Amino acid sequence: MTMPIQKRRLIERQLAKESQLVSDDSLSVLQEFELIEDEI
Repeated sequence: MTMPIQKRRLIERQLAKESQLVSDDSLSVLQEFELIEDEI
C-alpha cells in the first residue's frame, strides 16, 4: 500500500513539528533541573 506523496509529506511535517516540540520541552526541563541543582 503506497501513500500519496502529499499525504506522506503532511505526515512528515507533522512528525517534524512534534519532535521539535518534544526537543524544546526536554531542553526547558534540563534547564529547570540545572536551576534546581544550583539552589541546593
